[in-house]
Amino acid sequence: MAVLGWIQSIPGLRTGAKKRSCSHCSQHGTRLKCSIERLHVPVLLGEVLELYEGRRFEVFVDGTIGAGGHASTLLSSCDIDLYIGIDQDETALAIASERLSKYGAKVKLVQSNFRDLERVLSQFAIAQGEVDGILLDIGISSMQIDTADRGFSFMADGPLDMRMNRTNGLSVAEVVNSFGVEELARIFQEYGEDSQSRRMAKSVVAFRETKQISTTFELTEALLGAKWANGKRPRGYPLKIHPATRVFQALRIFVNRELEVLEDSLPSAIKLLRPGFGRLGVITFHSLEDRIVKIAFRESAKAIGGVKDLTRKPIVPTKEECASNPRSRSAKLRAVERMLEDEEPTGRKNKYKKES
Repeated sequence: MAVLGWIQSIPGLRTGAKKRSCSHCSQHGTRLKCSIERLHVPVLLGEVLELYEGRRFEVFVDGTIGAGGHASTLLSSCDIDLYIGIDQDETALAIASERLSKYGAKVKLVQSNFRDLERVLSQFAIAQGEVDGILLDIGISSMQIDTADRGFSFMADGPLDMRMNRTNGLSVAEVVNSFGVEELARIFQEYGEDSQSRRMAKSVVAFRETKQISTTFELTEALLGAKWANGKRPRGYPLKIHPATRVFQALRIFVNRELEVLEDSLPSAIKLLRPGFGRLGVITFHSLEDRIVKIAFRESAKAIGGVKDLTRKPIVPTKEECASNPRSRSAKLRAVERMLEDEEPTGRKNKYKKES
């Protein structure tokens, strides 16, 4: 979707809509900036700032800059010479560009996948061991969820896509209309940890025999028939979890190859950090992602010249943040600091632990 299209989808910002004033709008100057900042709320913002605050960065890399929520806070609070923001989503990059325009040439934005960190940084003549800070926020943004034509949410009807970069790979519609029962069941189980994965897969295949699945509501309709077979909720689905949640998560992870990308990226990100100084923070939103990060950090912490684990237990949002931003409730932050090249592995106390 073009930036204008996304803007027009925001309630109260459609063409011809009557303007309303609020103190937040006055503070930020325009209603567009107000709506973006209110819609896209970066998670664990205070904890991320604490991880990097008080340090000077020649180069900082935001591998998933999104709409620039974390970036705007880090740029305003930290001494950063060059801030490189990467994202697959061209709409998010356009918004980040507008949001961060006041920082001028110190901000460089690149449309790419954080899997290609080394290739992207080579464009700026930055090599391994020359990055002072890296942040990866491995989550789908509220902006993407709430934009119906991206197809990420079962709460609004839209085309069934879910690709972060809509020019690459298969869409979810192509997957659910062409994959067999066994393939779909594997995706639902492996990436959604869905106990009803085979039943869900059979339901999808049966539904598409009479009608092609083209929208989020059509996929939800196919899934709900299996979830409430005989009018009963299957075991393993807490009341807080919508029956379609795990399948939608699984399909999004699959078409974007999210776990594969994360697993491949972490060793490269660690090597890019400046020895004895560079820090890497990773925010995840479900157990599959967190497990990959935990293992990667643990293995690197065992090696000479590897990393010091700054958060042996992940940092989670406070009760206050979960109340104000329910979508943050599953977020976890883990962080490491690169050791000197010849430094022996040592234990380190969790300096950033906060009570939830």
